[in-house]
Amino acid sequence: MDISRFRQTYYNGTKILMKCLRHRITGVRIPVWATLYITDRCNQHCTHCGIHTVNRIKDKFDTTGWIRIIDELCDLGTEWFRLLGGEPLLRKDLPVLIEYIVDKKTRIAELITNGIILEKMLPELTKLKFVGISLEGNRENHEMVRGPGSFDKTIRAIEKCVATGKYVRIHMVLNTYNIRPDNIDFMINFCRSNNIVFDFCRLMVNPYYQPTEIPEYYYIPEETARNFYKTMLKRKIEENIPISNSIEALQKLIDWPQSYDHYILKKSEADKDFRKYLPECINGNLSFEMSSDGKMRYCVNRYEEQIDTNGLGSVRKAWEDLGIKDCYQCSHLSVIEQSLMFNFHPAALLNVARLLSK
Repeated sequence: MDISRFRQTYYNGTKILMKCLRHRITGVRIPVWATLYITDRCNQHCTHCGIHTVNRIKDKFDTTGWIRIIDELCDLGTEWFRLLGGEPLLRKDLPVLIEYIVDKKTRIAELITNGIILEKMLPELTKLKFVGISLEGNRENHEMVRGPGSFDKTIRAIEKCVATGKYVRIHMVLNTYNIRPDNIDFMINFCRSNNIVFDFCRLMVNPYYQPTEIPEYYYIPEETARNFYKTMLKRKIEENIPISNSIEALQKLIDWPQSYDHYILKKSEADKDFRKYLPECINGNLSFEMSSDGKMRYCVNRYEEQIDTNGLGSVRKAWEDLGIKDCYQCSHLSVIEQSLMFNFHPAALLNVARLLSK
């Protein structure tokens, strides 16, 4: 394990927990977790993604602009920055932004990438300790989604990151092909051999997508999805398969009280028993997203109430104006996991501690 990564995790992790505790006691909203889409440009044209419909081929913010945003967020209490796109590696200043977050602001920077050009960029990313890489499964499934020739580049990037001591997490968007047992076995065996973990989610349709362009194989039937989650839970319990999610989060997703297609549960729909069973989503209270042109929102599912930081002239003002959301929880596995973790569920905390100590 990379010692500097361990120190960074321990230092910032302790601060995150203290700020979460402060929020729980006082109700003060603190954006400890920030997801920043730093570019809309991408070098892939994935079958499930509509980022190309945004048509912003030129980045809104230069290096100085993103540093100003990072500074404001640190003043607000942000400890963990997730940098996404598009493909964030297409920004030539990405190493500068990561170094600024880690060295100048003593925060954690996590890169989310498709991995296509990651291998050649790694020598410039010495400060990067956490990386999430998209992998849709074996060669056939991955290249069906991400194009011919993409599989080998992604695999090499993953293995290179592991070799350099980075914490690597693999992410897969579920479809009716890559949930098949042979593909899941590939993911399990690949992750075990590299001592890494993977996670997964169903496609959540948002305004970036053009629904008529999304292949039918992304629309997984309700019973099929629930059976898949049950199988993954069973294998997690019996085989300790290398998925990043806790047993508790998987069980709560299986017990989701509505159709998975009705994935946003409003506060008015969450009765007292459900609130005891599953805590409220942290988005809007402890986390948020910001688009590449400076619009702040609760999460990827909530585009209707975006706040334009440019018009307000302040990230702080946008965070204050974002206000209290009317939704309670959604059927997104990572959101459920974060809700448990940031609300101090013992099993979820033990799970993340185990993962980060790899």
